[in-house]
This record gives sequence, structure tokens and C-alpha cells, in this order.
Amino acid sequence: PIGKLFAGPYDAQLVNFLADQFLMALEAAALDTEPLYLADTTLYLPQYVSNRLVGEAGSIEPRLKLMLLQRAGGQKSLIYSYAAHATTIGPEEMRLHGDYPAAVAALLGQDIEMVAYAAGAVGSMGPAKEAADKEAQLRAMADGLASAMALSLPALELHILQRAIVHRKPLDLGAPQWRIAQHIAIRPWLFHRLFGKVEHSLSLMQLGSNLWIGMPADYSGELSVVWPDERRPIFSSFNGSYAGYITDDRHYALDSYETRMMNWYGPGNGQYLQALSAIILDKLKP
Repeated sequence: PIGKLFAGPYDAQLVNFLADQFLMALEAAALDTEPLYLADTTLYLPQYVSNRLVGEAGSIEPRLKLMLLQRAGGQKSLIYSYAAHATTIGPEEMRLHGDYPAAVAALLGQDIEMVAYAAGAVGSMGPAKEAADKEAQLRAMADGLASAMALSLPALELHILQRAIVHRKPLDLGAPQWRIAQHIAIRPWLFHRLFGKVEHSLSLMQLGSNLWIGMPADYSGELSVVWPDERRPIFSSFNGSYAGYITDDRHYALDSYETRMMNWYGPGNGQYLQALSAIILDKLKP
């Protein structure tokens, strides 16, 4: 019932269409292999992200991670990850909308074959400078991010990509605890009846020295920045299934959308996922 409330009735035709597109892309890629070159950089852009959970009392994830991929034939693609939730357009907009990532892609797309955005540690992170004019805010963010990326591209040094690892690990988050008040929660069996019962997992991708850890949730930027820069992986949200929000455990008692209504597997999972990330970093060193 909750899935239908959020996304409408199940549409098998849409699911099959997406599966067919993925399969066609994989088959085309398998028939068109050639050396791939990779360059990457980290940009610090704190002016475009804010802590929407506790404001200035909390931290922000200011990094934009940018990867340039170039085929031997010269075709270029960009993949970037940023923690500001793509929510410059408000909830009154009910149509599918690309928000600022679509505008960034349009600005960079003249000489780049593909520009792809991966949601970073977007939990608790929102666009900076909330504005009444949503379109103006979207444009300001897109212009700023695209300009910073464009300026960094000429200095990037390409190296042939010799190592790529993709892996998925099962993730045990425990029984869901959907709270309707501070000390009142819906029992797990009713949660499963409302939301369905799914298996969660952790996604891993290593491209050269870039390690991505994909969380099946809105993963908080406050959890991302505890890592020193030289060890910090790229944390990405919405990978695989969806387990609600994973926030800093010290905020668990807050009566807010992220920490109560959407924090389905607390308390303690912020610390749990940080511990798992530490194990992964030790095993998959760049």
C-alpha cells in the first residue's frame, strides 16, 4: 500500500521496458570494447549545500567527486557525485523533473557524450540558500557546479583504467521500527505488510583508485565527513533497495521527517554502516 501511495499502481510494462533497455546497453557494450582512460578530481563546493536537518549546528558534505572517462576513440563521458539533494524544485511539482543535475548535463553536454549524476550522501543535505524562486535557485546551482567542473577538466590527467571491481554484500539492518511517536513504533510484521519485505545490500564499485560505497538509503552527509580526506570513499545513496534514512545516531531522538518518520531501522545503524565501511576500506585499499 505504501508503494502505491508513493508511486502509483505497479506497472509491469514499465519494469519490462527498463529491463530491456539495461540488457540492450550491456549487450552493446560487450560487443564494443576498447581501452578506457580515467581521470578524477575532488572539488570543494560548500556554497551549494546545506544541512537541512539541524542547520549550522551540524556538518555538511562539501565535496563534488568528478570522474572523466574517455574511450580510445576520443569520446568523453562525465560522472559526478554531490551531496546536495536534488530538491530545488518543491513538492508542488508533480511531473518527473531532472532538477539541477539535468541542467548541469545540458550545460556540459556540448563536448561531452554523456553526463551522469550520482546522488551522494544526500541524507540531511539540501541545496544551499533556500529561495522563493525555485527556478532561479536551480539555475544558480547548475551554473555554479557546471562552471567548477568545466574549469577543472583541462588539468585532469588521463590514465588507462586497469582495475574495475563491482560487488554487492548482503546487509542486515535488523527489524524495521517505524515510529509514530518517540516511544511508539509499528511492529515489524505490520511494517512488512505496508511496505513489503525486501533484502537490503551494500554496493561496492572500484574504478582505479576511486572506491564507491552505495547505500540502499538516504545516507547522511554527516556520516560521510567523519572520514579523513585521504581515506574517504564516495558514498552514494539509493543503491539497490530502499531502507529510508540513515542519519547520525546522535539525532535519533529528533522529531523530524528524517529521524522519525523515515528512519525505519534505528537506532544505531549510522554507527553500524560506518563500521562496515571501515572494514571495506581496509580490504579494498586504492
